[in-house]
Amino acid sequence: MKITKKDIMDFIKKKYNTSNDDATIIVEAFLQTISELAQVKDGVIVQNLGKFEFKQKIVEKYVRDFQKNNGEIKKILKEDIYFTPSKTLRDL
Repeated sequence: MKITKKDIMDFIKKKYNTSNDDATIIVEAFLQTISELAQVKDGVIVQNLGKFEFKQKIVEKYVRDFQKNNGEIKKILKEDIYFTPSKTLRDL
């Protein structure tokens, strides 16, 4: 099941009877805080929700130049935040 930011904003809007702007501010502030903390620390654990970790990977990507009719493999540094759900969330 995939949940988007819009789904979370709609839930907050209905559950707490807030405006669309307030729900947007709440969700954006939460995600920004998690993003900043995950980059500085080893990860952020939110009780009963899960763990957010900032990971860096080197990914090999094949890039092709059609004008010169050749290709090469480039190494790209990929930085992402990964989420691991808690046992409580997985059991739902």
